[in-house]
Formats: sequence, structure tokens, C-alpha cells
Amino acid sequence: MVLLQVTPIPQAAIILLGYMADGTADLTNATALGSEAIVKNSYNMILGNNSMRVGLGLSGEPTGPQNNLEIRATDINGNPVSNASGLQFRNLKETSTVHDPNITNTVLSVDDLGNVILVNDQTGTGGGNPAPPLQSVQFNKGGIWGSCFTIYEI
Repeated sequence: MVLLQVTPIPQAAIILLGYMADGTADLTNATALGSEAIVKNSYNMILGNNSMRVGLGLSGEPTGPQNNLEIRATDINGNPVSNASGLQFRNLKETSTVHDPNITNTVLSVDDLGNVILVNDQTGTGGGNPAPPLQSVQFNKGGIWGSCFTIYEI
């Protein structure tokens, strides 16, 4: 069993770390990290092969990450924080300009499993219940059923 395999490529700014990690010598500032990770473009970092799941703030979690990227919000001491995403878009603020004027009335939301999804924005004065869903797309991932998104009549 190989626990750590570092493949140096002379005269290249590339790091290959992991069993069968691969890349080419003509890349610049490229990293392949993890078993079977393959980096093909300069200024890219690849974590693991295509079946790799990455968890941030999940150290010691018995089930590990349940999606390609799962984030658990933690405070400065590493304690879990409820009702927070642990994700911040540094350059995307509430005052940011919409880049595509053809896309309107959509917002990012989360489904019942915490997956980030794009949904229609529901405008109104608040205080009421949303319209009943017209369609709910279901999925089964690892034996766990969940809703991927729901389409509402506006």
C-alpha cells in the first residue's frame, strides 16, 4: 500500500501528490491532489478523482461528505454553528449588479437536504404561505431520498 506518492517534474511549477496523480510538465502553477487526481490545465487545482467528495468542517464525521462539496459552518474554535451555511461569496453582495439581464426572478436557495439550488423568486408582502408546488423532482443518492427542486406557480 502506498500512503504517499509525490511525483516531482523537473523544471515545472506542478505538484502531483497522491497515488497515480498525474499532469504534464508543460503546466504552470497546477496541482493534482489525491488518488488518481489528474490536472490538465495551468492555474488549476484538482482534488481527487471524479468520485471524490470534499468536506470542510467535517473532520471526524462518521458519514463523511454526502455531496461533491459539503460545508459545515463552524465558529473560530471549530464548533458547529446552527442555521449557517459556512459559505461566503466575497465579491457577490446584495448590491451586486445582475450580469445577465435575461435571467430574472431567480434566487439561490437550499432544498430539504441543504443542497444549493436555483429557484424562482417569490415576491410578495410576506405573512402568507407560498403557492403549492406544481412539480417536485426527487432523487436518490446513496439510499437517501430528497427533493432536488420544486417549481412554484407565481
